[in-house]
Amino acid sequence: MQKKFELFRLSLVGRPQRDFIADGLGKDVSKEDYIRQVFSTKHVVQHRGIDLHYVPFDEKIIDPKFLGGRVGRPFSNIEHTPPELGLHEALHQGWKALTILVDPAHHDDGQKVAVEVNKAVGSSYAIINSLIERINSYSNSIYIVNCHPIIDASTFWSFANENKGQITSLSFDFAVPNMFGGHDSIQEELRKFRDIEKAQDVSVKLKSADGINTDTDKIKEAVNYVEKGGGDIVAKTKSRRTYDSKNRVKITHITIEDSDSDIVPSILREASNILRS
Repeated sequence: MQKKFELFRLSLVGRPQRDFIADGLGKDVSKEDYIRQVFSTKHVVQHRGIDLHYVPFDEKIIDPKFLGGRVGRPFSNIEHTPPELGLHEALHQGWKALTILVDPAHHDDGQKVAVEVNKAVGSSYAIINSLIERINSYSNSIYIVNCHPIIDASTFWSFANENKGQITSLSFDFAVPNMFGGHDSIQEELRKFRDIEKAQDVSVKLKSADGINTDTDKIKEAVNYVEKGGGDIVAKTKSRRTYDSKNRVKITHITIEDSDSDIVPSILREASNILRS
């Protein structure tokens, strides 16, 4: 069977009280340390009126370069007893879960998250962001964590080419840089907002009733930044066609033997292929 994973990027910005909290912990906590800490901890997550539970994997069963866990939600079904017992209605209760894998390291393709696609649990994008929201809610959180999808930029450029001169609204929501090593004008401006204005996110919205020119260096730099998981793009046309990068998350696949009764060990063996794709 095939398993699909959607790919996201974490972006961390230190909170103003970071030094005070870190002193209380007795050491400076790096971004990698913090990611390892929060994804190695159990969390109860409020998600659309339900309690989801994040349970980390035992570190003994996963490659030490990576970490992760499973997010589960309760379910109940009305089933029936066997014929010899009268086919009476019976309530069956259980849990459905999806896997989350994390590369916490600081490198060109690091701070990356892979979330298993399992519609019975919920939208990968919505679930990972609910988990991040819970992590950010703790009073001792020394970083603000943002999570944005990694996309294929060609999906945006196809939309832009198909609607050339028709795009009347183009919005970017950027996470301020914390890892990418580029030095184009977009990243330089975002760094200034981060360092001087202490911004954690920067939003830019372009509007033109006559149509926005998307074939510029600034737009190309912005799309390239978002492609790596640096933010979100929403574009709208005169005819109300919409492009939303949150719906264009990059997907990777792995194949698992159908005979495997517990697929977690198989997924963990493939962690490198999933996260380094």
